[in-house]
Amino acid sequence: MIGAESHWGPETVWANMKKLFHAVDHPAFGISCHIGGWHGTQAEKDEADLEAAPWICHTHFAWNIVDGPLEAK
Repeated sequence: MIGAESHWGPETVWANMKKLFHAVDHPAFGISCHIGGWHGTQAEKDEADLEAAPWICHTHFAWNIVDGPLEAK
């Protein structure tokens, strides 16, 4: 599996990554996701994490997630 990484720049905007995922439209393409690293408010970041979940093939957890809501994420 290969995935685009949501690390910085335009790929931190969930709408952009969703467009990319749908454009590639292949079962071996996913998202390497930095959980909670999306652009936007905390509510928007949480929503993006949930919406992206079916396509996530690899994750990175920042310390603020590990020390906080790790189980929920």
